[in-house]
Amino acid sequence: MPLNELSYTYALNEALDLDDTTSSDYLGSFSPFILNYFKKHSRGYDKSEIQDGIIQEYRFNLPLHIISSLLDRLKEEGYLLKDGDKYKRTQKLRDCECEFEDSQIVKAKMLRLIRDLNRYLNSKLKEPISNEYTCKLIRIFIHLGFDPLITPDELGQKFSVNYHDCIKILSYMPEYIDIIETKKSDIFKIFSDLVKGYIIYLSIGFSPDRNKQLRGISVYLDTNILFD
Repeated sequence: MPLNELSYTYALNEALDLDDTTSSDYLGSFSPFILNYFKKHSRGYDKSEIQDGIIQEYRFNLPLHIISSLLDRLKEEGYLLKDGDKYKRTQKLRDCECEFEDSQIVKAKMLRLIRDLNRYLNSKLKEPISNEYTCKLIRIFIHLGFDPLITPDELGQKFSVNYHDCIKILSYMPEYIDIIETKKSDIFKIFSDLVKGYIIYLSIGFSPDRNKQLRGISVYLDTNILFD
C-alpha cells in the first residue's frame, strides 16, 4: 500500500538520523533496524532470518555484510547473545528505548502532508484527484529525481499511471515546495524527511544492485533546496 511505503521510508530517515552531520559512524546508524526487530521478537535468528525479517517489517533490504558487522557490535555492547549461528536479545536490549517513532504518528504525518498537497493540487486542476492518487504522485516525484532515465512506459507500468497526465500535475510541485518551505515549516520538515528516507530506500532497500554510494552525494529537488 502506498501510504505504508511512505511511512516506512519516513521512519527510515528518522532511524538513520541523516540530519546529524557530526556523526561519522554511518554503519552504526543502521542499528535501530536490528534493535527494533529484536525488541519485537524474542526467539533466536540467524543473519539471513534477520535480513528477511527486516525486509518484511520495514521493506528495507539491509545487506548481509552490514547486518553481520552490526550483530558483532551489538553482541559486544551487550544487546545480543550468540548461540551457534543464532542471535538472541538480552535484558539490556529489552530495557533500552530504541523504537522507531510510533507507526500511527508516522502515518498521521504522512496523511497530513498528502491532504495538504491534495488541497493545493485540486486548487490548480479542473478535475479533482484523490488522496490516494496524490500519495502516488509523491512517490513518482521522488522516484523521477532518483532515476531521471526512467522511460514513460516504465514509469506508467511501475505506478499504474498515465505518464503525460502525471507529469502535467507534477509541474505544480516546485511551487508547492516553495510554499511549504516559507509558510508551512512543519509540513516542509515532514516532506524533506520523507524525501531523504525515500532516497535511501531506493538506493539500498529497493534497488540493492545499483551499487550507489550514500556518502559524498547531494540530492536536489526542483527548487532551491539541498539535502546533504
